[in-house]
Order: sequence, then structure tokens, then C-alpha cells
Amino acid sequence: MARAAAPPNGCREPASAENVAHARRFVRHLEADMGGTEIAAALRAAYRITGEPGIAGEPGMDRDLLLITDGEVWDTKQPVAEARRSGYRIFTVGVGNAVAEAFVRKLAAATGGACEFVAPREDMAARIHRHFQRILAPPARAGAGGEDAGAVAVIFLYLLCRSSAGKALDAPQRRSILAAYRKLAPETESVSAVRRTWRKWGHRSAPRSRRAPRAIVRGVGSLDRCRALAFDLFGTVLDLGGSLTPALDTFLRGRGGLDAAAFWRQLRYRQRLEQYQDSLMMLGHGGYLETVRRAFSYVARANGLPPTAAETAAYLAAWQELAPFPECHANLERLRGRFELAALSNGDAAFLQHLAANRIRFDFDHVISVDTVAAFKPHPAVYRAAARLLRREVGELIMVSANSFDVLGARTCGLRGIYVNRYRLPYEETEPQFLPDAEVADFDELTDLLLGKQAKRRQPGDAAGRPPAETPRA
Repeated sequence: MARAAAPPNGCREPASAENVAHARRFVRHLEADMGGTEIAAALRAAYRITGEPGIAGEPGMDRDLLLITDGEVWDTKQPVAEARRSGYRIFTVGVGNAVAEAFVRKLAAATGGACEFVAPREDMAARIHRHFQRILAPPARAGAGGEDAGAVAVIFLYLLCRSSAGKALDAPQRRSILAAYRKLAPETESVSAVRRTWRKWGHRSAPRSRRAPRAIVRGVGSLDRCRALAFDLFGTVLDLGGSLTPALDTFLRGRGGLDAAAFWRQLRYRQRLEQYQDSLMMLGHGGYLETVRRAFSYVARANGLPPTAAETAAYLAAWQELAPFPECHANLERLRGRFELAALSNGDAAFLQHLAANRIRFDFDHVISVDTVAAFKPHPAVYRAAARLLRREVGELIMVSANSFDVLGARTCGLRGIYVNRYRLPYEETEPQFLPDAEVADFDELTDLLLGKQAKRRQPGDAAGRPPAETPRA
């Protein structure tokens, strides 16, 4: 597999052993202090590489580009448009928490490539290896014929030198990339070697114009390959409104006519804000029950009802007695053995274990708390950590939630998503590729869908024509 890297003077050279060594030395001394990733110019240089003497391949050869970046990108429309016209398939790897996720997804989608993300402290080599497997896989053909042997030109672009994160490619990242390089094709130092290796491995491709696209923008493209379900608990499995309004009735009794249902709606939206603030301000992860306490204190005071310590303790105690929706347990049992079942929740780890064992009374295969990443959903790290802990590709995992923001967060990370629209609320306004794969009214419909039974088709937001529930989404 041929690789080329642009040296500091901007010229382009064949990927000989000498030039590869030079590129490695160049990467080791990269610095990042420009406050934004200069991707457009680097991509244009890469597009010109296969036209250089000694690098140009045969007519109809595949042209694939591997892009690794950890930076933010300010101008995205022009690079995506140029990539679409370039004739390259671009395979992107977004590294770290500051990467421009939407851009690297669009770049891959526009060119028929694929997109991967690497969280902090994750192994980059595995992601790169997966991209090479996609590149080298026998391609789908759109028709008969096409037996001409092809070649692949893959260009490593180390673009972390213009990172808004302010860090150059560190030593572990360099080692991960080079490990993937050696693992895949250590002898490929020139285009001719690429062709020999390609033929030796038995990969043959039709000319590019007759090949079917292989974009992997929406994970696997359907629910068929999914083998694991991640369930939100609060408001999806557990009936928060039904469980907590008795305690709120007690708190509000004799205090001026504010009803428990209205007070509960204020509480849930305030708690959502407390969680967002907790994640965004990064003052340390306070935990789920702490956001419950803060929300209760704020809403009570906002309504002129400052709570006593005993009243706050009584409200928190009610959370220990949450009850599941009546249809959940039987349907979880129906799904057991067909899928790997995980609870993926914003709750504190010990609290979730208590709820699963004593309130839901169901033995999930995994109970995963956001304590693992110290951030609340819909932070991307939550969904990626779930895929990592379950040892699944993100497209093999379905997020099941009654919270539209939760499904949206999962979809933007490449998970599949099913929206359990218990409360007849619209889905988030978003791009088409981040819509849920399915929308159901409750766990009865969810299980029928997943087990292959015919489900009633409906427009998004129509929960089987049922009247809206009193309880807002949780």
C-alpha cells in the first residue's frame, strides 16, 4: 500500500523508504499552535499526489485517502465540496474530544469512505486497521466484468499540527499509527510493491466508475446486524412521574395550590439543565442524585417554597423506590438471549445497581453508569464508552430511550437508535442521518419490532394514536 506525506517545503515525493523515514521524523517534530486545523490546503496537496511522476497509478486505480485529525475545522463546506469532486474515497479518524465530528463524518459520507473516532486513551491502531480492512476488502460490483486488477494509493495526512487542542501528535499516538502501518503491509514502500501485495492477497477490483459506494455514515444501515441493546432507565424503563408525584403531593400539601404534575414538569427540565451545566463547566462530576437535589432546591425556591433539610431528604428517599413501567419486565425477558442487554444510564453506579436488582428486578448483562466517563448523556464519551465496554462496534449497538436527546446523542456517535415515544413528544430537529431508526410507543412494540413481528407503520411523533401521558419525558 503506497503512502505519501507532504514534507515541510510543500513538495510531493514517492513513498520510498527514505521519504517515509523523512515523514516520520517530520511528524515527531510537529507543533500545534495555530488555533484551527488547516485541512483544506493539505487535502488539495494530497489530491495532486497521484498525478506526480513516479506516483501515478494505472487508469481506473482506486484512490483512497486516510485522514487523521484531532482539530476543529472552521470552513467545512468548501473542503467537502472539493473532496466530492476529487475522485478519492476518504477514510477519516477523529482523535480526542476537540475534533470536528460533523465535518469528518460529512467528508467520509461525501466520498464513499468511512469514519471512525478515537477517544482519549483509546488505541488508535485498531481504528486505522479497521479502515485498511475496509479499503482492502473485495469491493461490491455493480455489474458483470471488471476483472482488471486495481491498486490502492493511501496517503497519510498528519494534520494534528494545526490543532485547536494545542497539542502535537504525542509519542503514544505516533506508536499506534506506526504499529498499524507495520501490521498491515510492512514491505509496501512503493506503488509497484502495492500492486504486488494487492495481487498476492487476491484482491481484484472493478474500475471505480462501476463500483457501488461503500459509505458507512449511518453505521450498518439497518438494525439487522445489531446484537446489543443499551437501555436508558429514567423515564424509559422507570416511571419517574408515577413514582415521584406522591412525594411531591406531600411536599406541596397546604402550600398554595401548585399541583404535583406541574411541579414535576418544572423539576425534570431543571434537572436536565443541572446535568448540562455539570458536564459543560467541568468542575468535577457531581453525580445524578446531586443534580436531583439541586433541581428540587431550585424549583422549590423559584416557587417561593424553600425546602427544609427533612423535606429534601424525603424527596431523595422517594427516588430509591422508583417503579418500572408495567410492560417492561416481561419484554426484557422476551429479549433475553436474543440480544446482549445493557442498562446505560445517567445514574450513579451504586444507585443503578440498586434499581436494577431491587426495583426493576431484572438481571441486565451490563449496568453502565456515566460515572465511567464523568459526564452526563448526551456527551459523546458516554456512548463510545458503552461500545468499548461491550466490545462492540458502535453500529452493532442500539440505544433505546424515551428521551429524544438521548437517541440523538447516540445516533451522532454512530449507534443505531430506537425512540420509545411514551409521552407523544416530537423528536429533536436535526439532520436526516441522525433520526431514529424506529419509533415505538412502548416496550410491547419495541420487542415485536426487534423480534421480527410486523409493526404498525406511523409517522414520527404519532405514538399509535394514544392520548399524551401526564408525565413529560425523563
